[in-house]
Parts: sequence; C-alpha cells; structure tokens
Amino acid sequence: MLLLVTGALFYLSQSKVDSWNTVDLKFAVNDLSSVLEKNSVFESTIKQSSSELLLEKLNASAQKYCFSATIFDSGLNVFIAATKTGCTKSSEQILSTERTVVVNSDGDISFYVARIDGWFN
Repeated sequence: MLLLVTGALFYLSQSKVDSWNTVDLKFAVNDLSSVLEKNSVFESTIKQSSSELLLEKLNASAQKYCFSATIFDSGLNVFIAATKTGCTKSSEQILSTERTVVVNSDGDISFYVARIDGWFN
C-alpha cells in the first residue's frame, strides 16, 4: 500500500501547472471579451473614437492577467488599441479571442472586429 501511495504522489508531482494556467487564461480572455461585448463597451468605444472606456475596463481586470484590446475597422486596419496599464506583450503564451461588432449609428451600419489578447503578468 505504501508503494502504491508513493507511486501516486510521484506521478502527481510530475504534472505541470502550466496546462491549468493555460485553461485559466483561456477562460479569462473569453470572459472579458463577453463582458465587454454584453456591456456595449466595444460599441461605445467605437462611437466615441476613444480608448478611455476600454482602458478603464482592462485596468479593472484581475491583477495576475494582462490584456490588450484592438478594434479593427471593416478593412482590418487598426481603429483603436489599448493595453492594460503596466503590461507589455513580452510573454511566451498569449491567447486571443475575436468578436464581430456591429455599430448602428443613425441608420448607418458599420462592422468591426474586436480582438482581446491575454497573458500572465
């Protein structure tokens, strides 16, 4: 029995935490993207042509994560970009998610793509 327990503990000690960190980061990026979309942060940012609201929301995220948001116009040119204060993209592992944003401004429909990148601080 002791041999079995020792073998199990040895096996568990060999597992990598990095794989769980990847899962956590994936959920964090997707969750942030969903929250920004549902609260119309992307749409407001586009209508105001200012990254102020977007940066405020990125800065309010959990401290262990870094995020950047980029909004592209229909020609896939960068329209607005913001990175959480104190973060630089210098990580080996960056996960991204993208959302399509449709903006109706007085009957004029415009399409944008919002990308959220996330990495560990």
